[in-house]
Amino acid sequence: MRGFLYRLFVGASRWVGVWIVAAFAWVVSTGYFVFRRDRVRESVRFYGGLFPDRSRAHARRLAWRQFHAFASLFAERLRLRADEPFEMEEEGRDALESAAREGKGVVLVMSHVGSWEIAARLLRRRGFRMMLHMGAREREQVERAQKADLRGDGVEVVVAGGGEGSVFDGVEALRFLRGGGFVSLSADRPRAGESRTVAVRFAGGTARLSAAPWALALVSGAPLFHFFALRTGRRRYRFAASGPVRLEVASRAARQEAIRRAAQAYADDLEAVVRRHPEQWYSFERLVEHEETRTG
Repeated sequence: MRGFLYRLFVGASRWVGVWIVAAFAWVVSTGYFVFRRDRVRESVRFYGGLFPDRSRAHARRLAWRQFHAFASLFAERLRLRADEPFEMEEEGRDALESAAREGKGVVLVMSHVGSWEIAARLLRRRGFRMMLHMGAREREQVERAQKADLRGDGVEVVVAGGGEGSVFDGVEALRFLRGGGFVSLSADRPRAGESRTVAVRFAGGTARLSAAPWALALVSGAPLFHFFALRTGRRRYRFAASGPVRLEVASRAARQEAIRRAAQAYADDLEAVVRRHPEQWYSFERLVEHEETRTG
């Protein structure tokens, strides 16, 4: 459905303008909020765990804002497609550039808060070589036109087919890192069929994250950054890179604990960001398990 809407919006924008498409996307998101009760329940449940001292009405208001903020991404993609100028406030760029000069590449842990797709495209326009790894769920969201947009901006897109062996192509990722490139993976949405996950405390419960970013950093020796791309206005973003995190272990037996500690540090960062920008949490499926289930 999202792929159909994206293609519809792309076609419509050529004739009626981005602002009309943005208004239509707002109407569509309202329909989703009204009729997709399962998605609304999961959002309310998530916000209830994130802000346990607030009312259910507060969680529902955040879910409303979440659905409509997500719709705004359609218009932002179209503005990028039309080469409209974007403003970026950058935190941690000096650290990223310093890490890149080491020649080992950089592993970016991106998230489903803000826009990982727009972040990858704007980073590439800033001169960073980007490889974006997507699992089966991201593949469902990023249809042919969006992948063409990413590749048109020079971002290498690798789409996994699902399963433990296809979480990422290790050889390809290592080659790209050793060439000084940035390899981006999300951790807050494990790939379908992925068995290598790590449990962390997050948003008042327990979440299982993909271990892939930290496993890649360990194998490659590349520095790792937590990377967040938050929308601060129309065609305005704030990029925050936290790091570098360097995973070094004395033995293979110590790898699991090193990954667990690093994943928990990321989860702590992610929760702090989501608390500041709750409407930009764009994950509509269950990630967090609570002891007491709160429903909408």
